[in-house]
Amino acid sequence: MSAPRRDTTCTPVPRRNRRGWRHAALMGAALGLAGCAVAGSQFLDDTRTVACRSAGLGSYVLPRSVLQIAVVDTNANGTTKRTLEGPAVRAIPDLRHVYCLDYLSSPTSDDIVDVKKTKNGLLSLVATDILDKSKEIAFALARTAFTLASGLRAEIGGEAENQSVKFSYEVDPFDYADTAAMNERLRAFGFCLINPGWSFNPGKADIDTYCNAPEQTLANAPPAWVKAQAHHRNAEAKAVLPTTPHAPKVTGARALSGILYRPRLEHTLLILRKNNRTGWELAQRQTLLLENVAPILSVGVSRAFFSERISVLHFDRGVLGNVCIYKGSELEAAVTVPFLVASAIVALPATLIQVKINTAQDRQRLAELETHLAELQAEMIAALAETRNPTLPNAPNTGGNQDLPASVANAAFNRILSDAGLDESLPTVRSKGRKQAFFSDTAGDHYGCPTELAGAATSVAVPGLPEAN
Repeated sequence: MSAPRRDTTCTPVPRRNRRGWRHAALMGAALGLAGCAVAGSQFLDDTRTVACRSAGLGSYVLPRSVLQIAVVDTNANGTTKRTLEGPAVRAIPDLRHVYCLDYLSSPTSDDIVDVKKTKNGLLSLVATDILDKSKEIAFALARTAFTLASGLRAEIGGEAENQSVKFSYEVDPFDYADTAAMNERLRAFGFCLINPGWSFNPGKADIDTYCNAPEQTLANAPPAWVKAQAHHRNAEAKAVLPTTPHAPKVTGARALSGILYRPRLEHTLLILRKNNRTGWELAQRQTLLLENVAPILSVGVSRAFFSERISVLHFDRGVLGNVCIYKGSELEAAVTVPFLVASAIVALPATLIQVKINTAQDRQRLAELETHLAELQAEMIAALAETRNPTLPNAPNTGGNQDLPASVANAAFNRILSDAGLDESLPTVRSKGRKQAFFSDTAGDHYGCPTELAGAATSVAVPGLPEAN
C-alpha cells in the first residue's frame, strides 16, 4: 500500500527516487509551474463547509466588469436634449470564482505568509520574498489595497440642476438575456446597445430587427456560443464556455500553483440611436477593456531558482498589470515567468508558455500572450458551434521556452536541492532596512516597481504603464 500523499508542492526526495519524481512532475506539468510554488489557489465552493486550509490567508475573488448607462434629459434655453450617458465600466467581484489563497510549504524554506484584504477581495499586489535553504523568514505579502477609483470613470446617473435621469441600468454585456431586457427598455428612449457576437447571432438577424424587438429576436437568433453550449450538453462533453465558467480543476487535493486572473481584452460596443426616417443608426463605437469572458490564467509565484529573489506582481482591479523581478538589490533584466491556462474551455489544449519578462517589453509580451490565448478560446467556441475540428494558431514568440518545461523545472529544482545540501554558505541575513522599506505601505514605486529594491539606476520605465501613486 502506498503512503498517503503530502499536500505540498516542494518535497525533497532521496536521490534513488528522483527518477519516479521526475516522471510524476512530467505528468503534472500543467500544474507544476517551473519552480516550487509559494502560493496556490483552490476553488472555494459555497456548498462546502470546510474553510480554506491556510485560514490566515483567506480567499480572493476574480473580478468581472459591468456597464452603467443612463438616459438623461438636459433642459437648456427652453429645449430638452436627450442623451445616453456611459457606458461607465465598474469592476465587481465575480462570486462564481472565489478561491482560497493557500500557502504551499517547503522543507527547504522557513516561510511566514501574511495577507491583507479589503471587503471586495480583489487583488492589488502579490509579493514573494524567498531565501531558499536559510533560517531567514520568507515573506509573502498579498495586499489588496483595492481602489475603486483606480482606472475607473466616476459612476454615472447623478443629476445636475438642469438634468433629469429618465432611466438607468447596470448590465453585464456578455449576459445576452439581461442585455436584451435592458434594450427593451432603452428602445422606448431611442437607444440600443450591442456587444457584437455576444448580444445575438448576426447570421440570423440584423441590427434593426434586434433593436426593434430585442427579446423576440433573441429567441430566434441567440449568440453562436449558445448553440455550442447545447452541443456540449447533448454530447455530455466536458468543455466549458466562458460565459458559464467552472472553477479551474485540480488533481486530487492539490492546489493550482499560482495566482489566478483573467486578462482585460478589447471588446467593441456599438451604441445606436433611432432615426424615425432611416431606422437605427450607429451613434458611437467604443472599445472597452473587459475580462468577463477571457481565459482564466495562472501566473506562477515560484520559489526562486536563485538563492535570493523577490517577485512582485502588480494587479489593477484584480487583473495582472506588471511583473517586477529582483535579485539581490538589482532589478533583473529578464527572467522567465510561467503562465498557465487554468480554465475557460477545458477542451483547450493545456498551454503552458514561458514568458520572458523584460522591464522594457513586459507589457507587450504579456499582452501578446493573453491575446493568443483569447484567440485559442474564440476558435474553440466557433469550432464547437459549427461541430468541426478547431484550427489552432501558433503561440507567439514570448522570448522564453514555449515547450512544457517539466524536464527544465525538474533539473532546476534538483540543482537547488543539491546546492542546498552541499553549500551552507547561502545568505541568511537580508538588509533589515531594505525589507522594512519594501513591505511598508509608504514604499515608493517606480513605474509599478518599488525603487527601494531596484534603485533609480536599474529601474526602467515601462511604456504605457503609469507611475503608481
